[in-house]
Amino acid sequence: MTGTEIDLERFFEQDMVEFLDRKRALQNTGSVDNNSLSDPSEMIDALAKNNVALASKLLENTIDKYNHLSSADVYKEIYFNRILELTRLISEFIRLNPQPSKLKEDLELLHQSRQLDQGPIDKITVFESRHEAREEKLKLQRDRELTFREHLEDKLKIINKNLFLSIRKKDVPTSIKYYEEMKICFEQYPPSFAERKKELYNDLLAYFMQLQKLRKDVVEDAKRHEEDTKRLLASVKDNAQKYLRANEIEGIINKIKIDVKNSDFNAARAKIIELKHIASSIPDEYKHVRSILNAKIDIINQRVEFVKRLKEKGAQAPVTQGQVMQHG
Repeated sequence: MTGTEIDLERFFEQDMVEFLDRKRALQNTGSVDNNSLSDPSEMIDALAKNNVALASKLLENTIDKYNHLSSADVYKEIYFNRILELTRLISEFIRLNPQPSKLKEDLELLHQSRQLDQGPIDKITVFESRHEAREEKLKLQRDRELTFREHLEDKLKIINKNLFLSIRKKDVPTSIKYYEEMKICFEQYPPSFAERKKELYNDLLAYFMQLQKLRKDVVEDAKRHEEDTKRLLASVKDNAQKYLRANEIEGIINKIKIDVKNSDFNAARAKIIELKHIASSIPDEYKHVRSILNAKIDIINQRVEFVKRLKEKGAQAPVTQGQVMQHG
């Protein structure tokens, strides 16, 4: 297995773990029920765990429920007494934990308003201005999330198109690049759009499975290509032996050297003709080899003729075999 294949294996294994973790996170989301009456045991448990955010939420929920009851409702006083009980628990907690917190701020606002000193009044309004500010903040946040969502959706359209095309082209590196970009969009998608985020999760999972299949296909294609290359090289080698006849050509050239040494120039010319015949039979797919062989044959022919003339004139210096031809 190559280094690239190992990296891909790690990529897919790590990504599957991330998917499973993400799926559990999406399935385990929950929220506090705003309409339930906070039991003192819930407040005690939240304070015992130093969960001031939950304690503050429980107090606000109880006051909100109280405010929605009419003055004639028999539960009005029950809720009021529950609020008094919760504030008593919170006061004791703040006494032992005086550090700044929203819970401490809530308690101070209640004491400063003195609304709880008046008995079961129609509404406890001390938190209303803050509630309005919070609602305005939430509205601005929703508007920003909508704008950001539109930006992500435009981006996802382009990513989806490019990812689909790169998978169809079997381009693994490019596919992984766009897949990673899609994952980033998924992570950035506002959690308030839970249904759409689950759709994106399913899209990512589908692409993940496609990428796994693509990786396997590419590896198999590479193996097939390697096998085809080996077969092609073997075929080329066989053709070279069949059409180029390299060993036969070398043998003929060696015989020509012997003929020249023995002054048998007619035999040498006959073998040169035989070389030309072999050269002419080489297929066009090896025409570059044919051209080289023809050039070498011309040189051999010229040197044979040169030696023949020297011997006919009775040259004094002996002609060595190395002077006859330097065919390499």
